[in-house]
Amino acid sequence: MREGPGTDIANGRRGRSKQGLYDAVLNRHEPVRDPVAELLSEGLEHFGERLVRRFLEVNASDEPGHRAAALMRLAVVDHEPAARLRDFIENEFAPSLARHLDLPDARLRAGLISVQLVGVAVTRHHLRVEPLASASVETIVTLVGPIIQRLLTEPLPEDMDQAPGENVTGTSA
Repeated sequence: MREGPGTDIANGRRGRSKQGLYDAVLNRHEPVRDPVAELLSEGLEHFGERLVRRFLEVNASDEPGHRAAALMRLAVVDHEPAARLRDFIENEFAPSLARHLDLPDARLRAGLISVQLVGVAVTRHHLRVEPLASASVETIVTLVGPIIQRLLTEPLPEDMDQAPGENVTGTSA
């Protein structure tokens, strides 16, 4: 990709400066919504598939209203958007999981789910690793959805390594 005036490396487009994209994404105030509630309206069964599908749809969008897609693109190249994405995961996504699913280790599970989703997005849209980059949304949903579902519904191992003074959920012991 050529770099030059007006080229946004994170977004891969000419005509939109990096600072302009930052301002549009990071300084935009949107109402906080519950990221898990609408996906759980159909119940826990197949929640993983619905979450992966929704994540892929939002992340692939180039529409101006999809702040999440731009944030994901920027988070891989700059610390400020990365901090915003981390804030969303830690302060909106994980608490929403805890509220709706009553999981004692919701923060850990949200982190593990985030690893899967962000990994798919980076591999697919930024690194463009094949065959993931050209796979259909439904193929990825079929492959990754059950992994997410398992992270939500199956017990996690009891004997995981822990930092001193912390339990596996990331809270103080």
